[in-house]
Amino acid sequence: MDEANQHDPLRPMHAYGAKPSLDALGALCARVRLAKHAGDNATAFAAGRDITKALYYLSLSKEFRSCIEELVTVVVRTVLAGLCDESVRFAADVEKYQSFVQALWQMQKNVDSVTGRSPLGFEAHGWHVYVEVFSQLIEAFCLPGGTSRDELEEALGTALGPTQGDRERPALSPFERL
Repeated sequence: MDEANQHDPLRPMHAYGAKPSLDALGALCARVRLAKHAGDNATAFAAGRDITKALYYLSLSKEFRSCIEELVTVVVRTVLAGLCDESVRFAADVEKYQSFVQALWQMQKNVDSVTGRSPLGFEAHGWHVYVEVFSQLIEAFCLPGGTSRDELEEALGTALGPTQGDRERPALSPFERL
C-alpha cells in the first residue's frame, strides 16, 4: 500500500464489514484547520472534498440517518463554507449538500428494491455494501472538475426517475464558481 493510501482517513470506510464512525470526519476537520492555519489552501480544499465524501458515506448508515441533516449543517457552516481552490469554492448553502443526501437515500431505496430487500426503514445490506455501491458516484459528485455536471445530473435523473410535475430537481453541486 502506498504512503498516501496508508494515511487516508476514508480508507477504513471502504473496508469490508466497516462500521460507520465519526473518526474520519474528525481527522479531516482537523486537517482542514491545520492546513488553513499553515496557509495551504490546496490541502484544505482536498480535505474538504474528503469531508464531503465522509458525510455522504455516513448518510447511508442507519446510525447517522436521523442526524445527518444537522451534522451536514454544522460541518458546512463551520468547516467547508468558503474553502476555495483556484476556480471553485465550497458553497455555504446547506441545501446544495442536502439535495444529494436525498438523492442517495432514494437510490439506496432503489437498490434495496432491486435486490429484494426492504426491511422497513433499516439497511437491507451492510453499510459497507452501500459505500461500495455509491463510492464512484460520491467521488464524481465531490470532484469539481471531474465528470461534467450535466452527465452527473443525467445519471441521477435516470436513477431517480422523472421529477414530479413541472418542479425541477435542485442543482446538485457542493461547489460554486469564483
